Amino acid sequence: MKPHIPTVSQSSAHDSRIFDRELVRVHRDRAAHNFHHHNFLVSEIAQRCAERLTAVNRTFERVLDLGCHCGELAQALRERTDITTLFQADLSEKMVRKAQGIRVVADEEALP
Repeated sequence: MKPHIPTVSQSSAHDSRIFDRELVRVHRDRAAHNFHHHNFLVSEIAQRCAERLTAVNRTFERVLDLGCHCGELAQALRERTDITTLFQADLSEKMVRKAQGIRVVADEEALP
């Protein structure tokens, strides 16, 4: 049985979005199947972000990774002890299901 993953979305009659969000979701769903074979750039960027955060003189108890793909940033941040809660969100449920931890399917353009 698949775990329930909450969904955050919103549609509007006055939609001014540049990209077709449904088409973006379909593309990300399709890419999720073999993403681990092609995620070298996303993984590299996640590693660099994690390294740069060590230079910031601040703790981050709660972190939100919007567009989490398959959890590459969460993996890069796993050794940080100051992060108590890491939320991962992606438009694609198939991507989110490959991530570990607290996950939600969400359209970042629909968030308040």
